[in-house]
Amino acid sequence: MTPVRDTRGAVIAGWHELPVTKRVERPTRELLADAISGAVRHAGLTAADIDGLAVGGFTLAPDHAVDLAARNGLRVNWLAPQEPGGPGAVNALLQAAAAVLSGQATAVVCAAADTTDTATLAEVNASFSTGFAESLAPIGAAAATVVFALLQREHQAVTGSTGEDFGRIAVAQRRNGARNERALFRKPITVADYLGSIPIVEPLHLLDCVFPGSGAAAFVVTAEALGSRQAVRVDAGFTEHAGNRPQELDFGWARHASALYDVAGRGPGDFSVLEFYDDFPLMVAVQLEELGFATRGDLRGFLAAHSLDIGGNLPVNTGGGMLSCGQAGGAGGYLPVVQAARQLSGQAGPTQVPGARAALVTGLGMVDQDGPQSIGAAVLSAGAR
Repeated sequence: MTPVRDTRGAVIAGWHELPVTKRVERPTRELLADAISGAVRHAGLTAADIDGLAVGGFTLAPDHAVDLAARNGLRVNWLAPQEPGGPGAVNALLQAAAAVLSGQATAVVCAAADTTDTATLAEVNASFSTGFAESLAPIGAAAATVVFALLQREHQAVTGSTGEDFGRIAVAQRRNGARNERALFRKPITVADYLGSIPIVEPLHLLDCVFPGSGAAAFVVTAEALGSRQAVRVDAGFTEHAGNRPQELDFGWARHASALYDVAGRGPGDFSVLEFYDDFPLMVAVQLEELGFATRGDLRGFLAAHSLDIGGNLPVNTGGGMLSCGQAGGAGGYLPVVQAARQLSGQAGPTQVPGARAALVTGLGMVDQDGPQSIGAAVLSAGAR
């Protein structure tokens, strides 16, 4: 049975994102409140119009979803706490779309927030999961960086990819990030800068890694009939959780890509922008391969033939992705969805791709010793504006 859902008739009506900060400056619940109120306002609604809430984050304790609804002045009859981390935004988006299409809710706000820095991130990792504690901590590897270093070594051994290839992805994203006023890191880099940055875990360097920070983001999902002219259509999507890898470098997207494109009525050549979850350049490459854009084993040839820049023939992570903007825990997964919504509504400012009409967004997270346990992808398209 395919996990792909047809969500046509649902739209993202409004959105709001707080830029990531390097330090913990305010409580998580305050950041979340700003994101929720901003998204509701951007949708042209009020708190009284919201009857559904999907909310996630790793540092929201001791508050639960019900507490957070009350704190934000919401009275909801549809509630969906979110735990998948990076794909939490895609997961929330699809659940909210199903809710408004089935009549369980009329307007759902989906939101996430986290306050992390290098110190609190270590605390989160220490108690992340039993899998981390049992499989990784005993060998001194209780950090996602170690897992992705092993995955990159695997990718390089199996496909022949090189550090230079991943460096080209990082460089392209930073060029895009240089045009994004919300980005933490806007200074252009070269492949030499990437390869010469501080080694972290072989073969990863500093410029492979997202910077942990604090932030929040939210969007509002309604039925298309209730959306404003800026509304972005949610065409189709899927998530998959706790799927064991049946073979090398199989993370799950390839199993469902064809069904996703069939339901959405689009193929890889039909997207104006790709907004991928990018905790490491490696995972951008993996998603390009598994979602049908690049042939596995020919990453270098693909990058030679395709420009990932805003003005290129395949714009990827047009706001610079998390590698430029920073990663605010669970809120990091909202970056692809919000940036895609900006693009498709013509509100992306200096990062706008002219005439953007369709976007593919993704998420991944909940890492264990084999890599991400949760993945997701969704197809969005421009409304009639």
